[in-house]
Amino acid sequence: MLPSLRALVTIALSAALAGCVTVNSTTTVFHNITKPETFSIRPTAPISESLEAKSYADLIAQKLIENGWSKSDKAATDVQFAYSIDNGHQEIDSVPVFGQTGGGTTYSSGTVYGGGGFGTYSGTSYTPPTFGIVGASTYSYSVYTRKLMVWIDEKSTKKRIYEATVVSRGSSSSFNVVARCMIDALFKDFPGKSGQTTKISADGNKCVVNETKS
Repeated sequence: MLPSLRALVTIALSAALAGCVTVNSTTTVFHNITKPETFSIRPTAPISESLEAKSYADLIAQKLIENGWSKSDKAATDVQFAYSIDNGHQEIDSVPVFGQTGGGTTYSSGTVYGGGGFGTYSGTSYTPPTFGIVGASTYSYSVYTRKLMVWIDEKSTKKRIYEATVVSRGSSSSFNVVARCMIDALFKDFPGKSGQTTKISADGNKCVVNETKS
């Protein structure tokens, strides 16, 4: 019975972890935007020819259009962006270990002394088992820092009117896995209050931009 309980607990924990993946992003914005503009968009070197980067450019452009901006061949502003992910570092955490904490079958034996001599006895007793946390197990995991940076310059004056950085940390070493959530965080209340840092949480199951099938 005990192995079955442990198996159920393991399955339950795995299901819970799989169902509550959250991407937390921190966005910092500085700008002096006063109204929507026409724009062109491009990733910076060395990712300017990357097909992955171009897919993110399409998503950023769509977000700008949703906020009243217009994409144009004769744009008034130049939107540039870059993204990065580090090599990660190790962190340590712990999880509870579940097991039997009491009850079950008890074996007993002994000797009884009396006025007529002595005798021996043996027997068993049973109480329902109880289960709970009996300890903890530690494990290590990798944490990666993902960054998305966006700049907007006026083409006529070369003056910068917007710059933003989105930072997210988590277990995925692929930017694509969290890209949509980070871009959504960037455009939360766009253009936002200049100088403000905002924290946004999103469902990690909805973050992938380019879904690959194996």
